[in-house]
Amino acid sequence: MTNDVHADGKLISTWMREAEQFRSVVANLPGIVYRSECREPWRMFFISDYVESLLGYPPSDFLGEAKLTFGDLLHIDDRDRINALLEEVLLTESSYAIDYRLTKSDGNIAWVEEHGRVIREDDGSPLWLDGVIFDVSRRRAAEEARDRLEAELRHQALHDPLTGLPNRALVLDRVEQLISKAKQPGTGISMLFIDLDDFKQVNDELGHQAGDELLRRVGERLFGSVRATDTIGRVGGDEFIVILEGRSLSKRADDIAKRIKSVLEEPFVLEEFVDTPLVVSASIGIVVGGDASARDMLNDADIALYQAKATAKGSHVVFTPDMRELRQRSKP
Repeated sequence: MTNDVHADGKLISTWMREAEQFRSVVANLPGIVYRSECREPWRMFFISDYVESLLGYPPSDFLGEAKLTFGDLLHIDDRDRINALLEEVLLTESSYAIDYRLTKSDGNIAWVEEHGRVIREDDGSPLWLDGVIFDVSRRRAAEEARDRLEAELRHQALHDPLTGLPNRALVLDRVEQLISKAKQPGTGISMLFIDLDDFKQVNDELGHQAGDELLRRVGERLFGSVRATDTIGRVGGDEFIVILEGRSLSKRADDIAKRIKSVLEEPFVLEEFVDTPLVVSASIGIVVGGDASARDMLNDADIALYQAKATAKGSHVVFTPDMRELRQRSKP
């Protein structure tokens, strides 16, 4: 009898030591350790003290009948995703890992990473959820900052820094995409190559800052003169490109060219640089069709632009293949 009591005492002592070690591990773990039920209202059976450090709520706020649940604190944009995950996990899986956002007691947002596991009955039905939740706000902030930087660098690589419009590289890429698409029935592509007449005179007489401001204003007007589905870019100096997509492009390209010239003929007021409003005209070369490469289309549009300038300021000309030979003859 004495030996049995002694043995039981040693066993109880061992359990107590192990329990104390477990509590110490949980207390020192930089994460929220929890056990909750597997159904609404997802009440907590256990939650570690770290919840107060991370979210600002004491553990007692989550335990018992009323109290809080993580669902109450879940960011509205993450709710559908989390609910879908829990449905799947309870039916088919035993463990999961996911990032999401929780609202802290001060109203700020904490990004967290949760690792959880479904504990099941012998028959496989869910019994409870065991999990640990770590604060990953700093990591997410660093990732978002990196993503913003990468997006900014991509934008800078593909856009004109003066006007914010697509640059030559992005325009050509867009044209290549549209050429592939234009091979489908009922589609097409047109390119308008726009060059401001006598722009060098603006730079020479008013200075490059005035010239830059005029180019910005021109870009804004061009952007407003086409559809949102069309592409407009600045490909260098005072040269702009408009890409049109759709049917009946020959007539539409002619209409757009007339509209662009009309829009640009409205005086530009650059009060910071000159008292008199500037009147701008533009020559335009047009290519209709999408059989060539993007660079071939750009070259042909440039040839048409050359013909337009040779005709008269403010002219627009549609490219024809014989213009290539005329251009070669006119070169010194």
